[in-house]
Amino acid sequence: MLIPFCFIAFQLKAQSSIRTTRDTLVLKQLELIIRNASKNEKGFLFNPGNGKTTFRNIGAALQFSVGAAGFPGEGTGSYTNAAFISRYIKVWRNGLLQNENTTPGVVINTELGSITFYPVLSASEKIYIEALYRSDFTQ
Repeated sequence: MLIPFCFIAFQLKAQSSIRTTRDTLVLKQLELIIRNASKNEKGFLFNPGNGKTTFRNIGAALQFSVGAAGFPGEGTGSYTNAAFISRYIKVWRNGLLQNENTTPGVVINTELGSITFYPVLSASEKIYIEALYRSDFTQ
């Protein structure tokens, strides 16, 4: 009679919810709720491995006219920006997507964060660059 009572007690204990201090987590039946100071954090959860999860923004985008302050001028063939390092980069020139590693087009070096334009930039061109995090969803 004592053995069935122990099994019932353990089963009831396993069904209870767990609540920890505020700003941590709540387990209720099959739902995991996480409430913490990151509620205003923009981006997505990314798992870099080893049981760690961090927030990452999707990437960076910038748009400029050739010759604008802080950006390449007419006759310039390349542009480097630290925000482009280790990112997936797309470049539009006057609204046209530029082919990568072709002439005409762009050569992108993600290790240095540099973009080389072929042909060189000319006055009044509009450049739009998108630099997104690379993701591997194959695993």
